[in-house]
Amino acid sequence: MKLLEKILLPTDFHGSADRSIAMAMQLAQKFHSEIILLHVLVDNPDLSQYEQLIKNEVERQLQVIHSKMIESGIQKVTVFIRKGSKHEEINRLAEEKDANL
Repeated sequence: MKLLEKILLPTDFHGSADRSIAMAMQLAQKFHSEIILLHVLVDNPDLSQYEQLIKNEVERQLQVIHSKMIESGIQKVTVFIRKGSKHEEINRLAEEKDANL
């Protein structure tokens, strides 16, 4: 496995996420890495009636990020939406995809 072959990039779309996205893109361009883009939906029964609306918006925002990455020359970007505990889903996907970072 090469250095930084797969970069796992979880995002919650908050302002500080922009810096993480920019840094991941710079690294991916430099090392020709794959970016694994992830958003974890919180499992909150109080929001169940809005779940599809929330998921649609998450998909839209992830598509914007995905398009920006592809346009910048990053060859491979995969997008995941998971539901559950943020730290558990991030760790689970990192193991599943054998992410380096």
